[in-house]
Amino acid sequence: MRAFLVACLLAGCYQPSTESCYYQCAAGANPCPSGLECAGGMCVTPGDTCSGMGIDAVVPDGVEFDAPPPACGNGIPARGEICYGTPETFSPTTAPFDGVLADRDGDGDLDLIYMVEGTSGGFRQHVQGPSGLPTQGFAAPIVPNVQAMRAMNLDAMGSSEFITIDDAEISTLTWGAAGGALGEVSNYPRSGTVLQALFGNVTVNPRPNLVLINNAVAEVFAFDPSLRLTLQATTPVLAAGNINDAALGRLDGDIHADLVIAGNNGIGTMRAEPTGQFTDFQPIAVTNTPIAVEVGDVDGDMNLDIVFISVNFTQPAAGELGILHGMGNGTFAPVVTHPVPGIVSGLEVRDIDNDNRADIIAVRGGSQRALVFSLGRSNRQFEAPVFIPLMGMSAVLSVRGSYNGDIVPDIVVTDPVGGRVYVYPSNP
Repeated sequence: MRAFLVACLLAGCYQPSTESCYYQCAAGANPCPSGLECAGGMCVTPGDTCSGMGIDAVVPDGVEFDAPPPACGNGIPARGEICYGTPETFSPTTAPFDGVLADRDGDGDLDLIYMVEGTSGGFRQHVQGPSGLPTQGFAAPIVPNVQAMRAMNLDAMGSSEFITIDDAEISTLTWGAAGGALGEVSNYPRSGTVLQALFGNVTVNPRPNLVLINNAVAEVFAFDPSLRLTLQATTPVLAAGNINDAALGRLDGDIHADLVIAGNNGIGTMRAEPTGQFTDFQPIAVTNTPIAVEVGDVDGDMNLDIVFISVNFTQPAAGELGILHGMGNGTFAPVVTHPVPGIVSGLEVRDIDNDNRADIIAVRGGSQRALVFSLGRSNRQFEAPVFIPLMGMSAVLSVRGSYNGDIVPDIVVTDPVGGRVYVYPSNP
């Protein structure tokens, strides 16, 4: 397909606006943004045509159309602009997972940290210097058989702390001042497989709680001033069926982070109690099986919404994005869905276009692998998705910080199958 990796896409020249020939549309399915009309399957400025507008791009179904000239390249995060550059590629010798951008050494610059698998696995780090992230990484002490790693600033100092969960314990690790040696400051014995490790103020301690999810229970832990862990509460979560994903967020207007579960029975919410228990399971039926879930204020009304990916396992290519718009009291408007053929997972909800509304980032698989972007809108509808070609064979996303100094988060794509880590810089 001649235009799939053209310069416009790799430069990230996507700027939703009233400039013509940008979105694909379909009557009754994909309405055009304000100021554009649907003509010939494309959203265009009234009276305009889709010719001579720039270099070619490709939409999901293979229909080629002309994109507007590049709007990126000035390093300025303009409102409404989706702008990501050619990714930096990192190649560890062992399969990587859980890549994040976090301040390892307390110097105010974000570094690339990820884990590698196996009995000799552990941290790998690319510490940012004057010219950005170095390709050559450094290995920290071995942390064998780690299932998950999360970075969080728990002690209000400059550098991040790192939580690792393996098949024997949860460990809290810190680096010494100015990037000194990695050391364990606490651990908590446990066993079993972890499906998801989350941070959120469930019990409203000075530090966020660590919440571990498996297919049977949610475990809520608290950190004391020395960063030692204490188990606060355990809640069964079997009502949602086999659990595929989970998220935390303040859904009902109080100060406690509630639990959202994506299971084979649909979406479920559970209200957080000050004790750390989750109660009052509320099922929400969705058409297909939800496999990923996140929370964020997608419509800008100050209430958290639930965003999910669902699939029909008999038709794997027929995936969809869904939003349950929060009412602020723990209830939700009827689900709104948008078909995205081939969408697989990797869901994140972050403001990437500087308009104070959370946006949706996901992954489309198959022969047209791509990052999927859908911008938040105030009218509780979906912005037409934008796609940027994605390298690699599998993808775990992290969209949580900007190492290049602007206010828009960069995207870390960890590819365990292909053995690569990619960092897509914003506003190149």
